[in-house]
Order: sequence, then C-alpha cells, then structure tokens
Amino acid sequence: MDHFQKMLDEIIDEVIDKQPEKDQDTILKYVNSCLTRLIEEIPPGVLESVKNNAFGGGLEQVRANQTQFVEKSREKWNRAFDHIETLIEICSEAGSNVNRRIRPSAAASQDLLFDTLTKLHAKSCLLAREICCLLVNGFPDGAHARWRALHELVVTSIFLKRSDSKTVEKFRHHQAVDAYKGARQHLSLKGRLQAQPLSEHQLSILQEEYEALIRRYGKNFKNPYGWAEEFLHITNRRATFADIEKAVGFDHWRPYYKLASQNIHATAQTISFSLAVFSSSEDILLTGPSDSGLIDPAHSMSISLTQVTVNLLSYSPNLDDVVYQKVIDSLCANVGEVLKEYLNK
Repeated sequence: MDHFQKMLDEIIDEVIDKQPEKDQDTILKYVNSCLTRLIEEIPPGVLESVKNNAFGGGLEQVRANQTQFVEKSREKWNRAFDHIETLIEICSEAGSNVNRRIRPSAAASQDLLFDTLTKLHAKSCLLAREICCLLVNGFPDGAHARWRALHELVVTSIFLKRSDSKTVEKFRHHQAVDAYKGARQHLSLKGRLQAQPLSEHQLSILQEEYEALIRRYGKNFKNPYGWAEEFLHITNRRATFADIEKAVGFDHWRPYYKLASQNIHATAQTISFSLAVFSSSEDILLTGPSDSGLIDPAHSMSISLTQVTVNLLSYSPNLDDVVYQKVIDSLCANVGEVLKEYLNK
C-alpha cells in the first residue's frame, strides 16, 4: 500500500527543496510534527472508509464467496460429508437414548461414573459437530486442532470407565483445583487484565474447597493430572496425559496427537506445515479456506466419536445398545472407505 508513507516522503522532499538553508535538526523537528499530526488525523478517516466499504457491500461479497466455496466443497466431498454427518447424528441419538433410559436409576443411586461418561459423550458430540463445521467451511487445520481435544475426551472417558469409583470422584472434584488456580492467576494479573477478579469472599470459598481437597487426597492432587496419579501408581513425578493414553492402550495415537498439537502451539512446524496446502508444491501463505487436507481430521474425528460412543453404550447395554454399536462401527468403517476413495483420486 505505502500510500501514507509516500505522502510523508513528499512532505519531506518539499521541505528540503523549498528551504534548503534550514539545518537538519530543524527539518527533523518539522517532519516529526507532521508525522504526529498525520498519525492522529488519518486513522479515523481510514477507519470510517473501511467501515463504509465493508458495510456497504464488501462484507456481502466476502460472505457470498464463502457460500460459493462451501457449495463447491460440498459438491466435491459430498459422499464423505453425508457419511460423517450421519455418523454424528446417530452417535448423538444413541447417547441420548442411553441417557434417557439409565438417568433415572443412575440419579437415584448417585452413579457418578454414568453422569461423567454421559457428559463426556455429550461434549464429544459437540466437538464432532464443530469439527464437521470447520471441515465443510474449508479449515482442516482448525478441525485437526479440535480433534486433539476430542481425543482427550475419548481417552479420559475410557480411562475413567476402567478405573475405580475413587478416581472418578477425584476427577470430578479436580474442577475445584482448576477453578481456584484460575482465580488466583486472574487476581495476580488484575491490573494488566483490566477485568474485575472474584471478590475476596468468592476467592476464600474456592480456597477453602481447594485446601479441603488437598487434605483429603494429598498434596499431589493439585497437579494437572493429580486425580489420576494414585490409580496410575505414579508417586515420583507428575502424571501426564501421555500416561493416561498409555494406560488405556491409546499411545499409538500420539504421533497424530502431536501433529494436531502444532495447530495449537506456536512452533516452527506450525508455520511450515499445513494440511490445507499439503498437496501444493508452492509456498503458500494461506489465510482463507481450502478444500484440501480434510481426510486426516475427518477420519480421526469419526474414529474418536465412535470410540467414545461405544464406551458409553457398553456401560450397561441392552439389545438396542448392542445394535447401535454394530451400526456405528459399520458406519465408521464406511467413512474410512469413502475417504480412501478420495485419497486414491
């Protein structure tokens, strides 16, 4: 663009040409005063112009382009999207049916595991919809990043189902640890955040609950995965998510998890690799949607959603649940087959 820089350069050239006798310091002071005035006066007008252009039709064109992209992307990936969206719907329906059937007895018996598994499954279905939305709109790297979160839900759900009641209880109580730590961090940064922290009374309530839990479960309960350390028999270090993955036999997913993590963390790999432009030989600075790179996040999401759904359906299964499991397993396999067809094109 350089429009305003050229304007300043012209002012400097004009001063030098018209008043060559002035010394450098005088010219510099004059230029600085002009620069200060330009910085104060120009941005409001530019902002108003930008808004007028955007609100006067510019944004409509951007939205129309995105709508057109989605239509073409759906046309290209139609069979894949149909299978994926069907899988999401049937997994959501299956979880809802289980919840309706078991919830009354689970509530009466205060079955914390069932409550936890249903909540993890519901969150997983929500994440699957988010991933699908990102895929349809052309953001495979964002979809892969969200799959990372879905994978964590799946692993946690399976781990808790295989653990004991104390571990499930500790998992749910760990929310108080996260809440207290978050409140303390917010309080320490209140000046810079310019946001009102919790009141002293609110913070004291969180602190009391936090300290009571530490007394109950031990000092290591404050660790990020302190709720899982006893069941994992880890005493000489902090547990990690990788430990939980390994405990349920999901550590073979770690390469994919690490690949998805690069879309969350700022590393050199983050700016060097992108699913959206992986098929291109050019060095593209992508800032918008792409209809490439959908296969990995789509397949990973389908597998993970199937895993977490089957984990819930097998909690206290009846015949309907078994039928759902078979249907969902088959549909997930269909998703893989359809995506493989696109890979071979």
